[in-house]
Formats: sequence, structure tokens, C-alpha cells
Amino acid sequence: VQALRANWLTTRGPDSFQRPGIVWVYLDDSRLGGIDHLRSIPPTNVQSIRYVDGIQASARWGLDHGQGVIQVFTR
Repeated sequence: VQALRANWLTTRGPDSFQRPGIVWVYLDDSRLGGIDHLRSIPPTNVQSIRYVDGIQASARWGLDHGQGVIQVFTR
């Protein structure tokens, strides 16, 4: 992801004064955590990866997803 889609890993500006937003990672529709959790997923198990922008992610998962979501689907 870092080599091909590095822009997915960066936040788009502050969405809160108290807590800065982060890009969330979902593995097969289960939230893992921040982008550091991408390293724990074996690449051989990955079927596809997609980025969901902040507006669509907030509509689907809630307002704390304003920075976007990286969805990882495994085999």
C-alpha cells in the first residue's frame, strides 16, 4: 500500500480539536485499528484492498471515520 497508494495512508486535515482523526483499517468488515495494523496482515492472504473516502466511510461506519477507511479482503 505504501509503495503504490501512499496517499491512502495520510490524513486529510484535522477533523477534531481534541482528537486527530486516523485512517481506519478493516479486515473482512471487522475493524482492526489504525494503519499500523496493515503490517500484521500476511500479503499472501490478501485478495483485494480498497480505499473508502471520509464521506462514504462516515455514512457507513460513523462520524469517527472522517479520514477514510482501508478495507482489506482476504481469501
